[in-house]
Amino acid sequence: MLIKKHSKKLKYRPLGICVTALLIVLTACTRQPHSPHIKAELTTVYREKIILDNFIFQYWWQERGETPFLKPYTLRTTDYVVEIIKPVPGQPDRVIVETHHLPLADLATIDITLTDTGKKILITKTDHTTLEAITAFPRGLRKDPKSGIADYKVYVEGTLTENGDTKKYHQEIDYITRIAILSVQPPS
Repeated sequence: MLIKKHSKKLKYRPLGICVTALLIVLTACTRQPHSPHIKAELTTVYREKIILDNFIFQYWWQERGETPFLKPYTLRTTDYVVEIIKPVPGQPDRVIVETHHLPLADLATIDITLTDTGKKILITKTDHTTLEAITAFPRGLRKDPKSGIADYKVYVEGTLTENGDTKKYHQEIDYITRIAILSVQPPS
């Protein structure tokens, strides 16, 4: 009698652990972090003005490590991730390139202009300070610091409403000249 009583407990204990683990996994998977609702006005290289709801950036890149195989990665975020050049203190002829994650809620405009030497990105924050960024892919996004970036693209995404129809908008940032953040609503 004593042996059967203990064996029954052992028989059902792994089942209880599995059910508990399954509930924890399901709860963790259904909770998604809510990002702020951002409305932005884009100006394309064709001088079209487009207003997008649920505006985000999508960063796509491939890394090459010690093997010849490329590993693709994607990041969708409401941060503008850019490389910013800063002078080295005390050494005016040297610079440091840093990756910055700038929340779109803190930005007013992003102006991308074509110059004689390439593109210039001028970022204006809501407190009216400006930052100048370069168009290089943010190396701070690399998963492996020893790997190299083989290929990359930066996209803007959102929901476009035209004549009552709603559709997804997805465009490379190379075709955008200005991004103005119209409104930011905190996550619900």
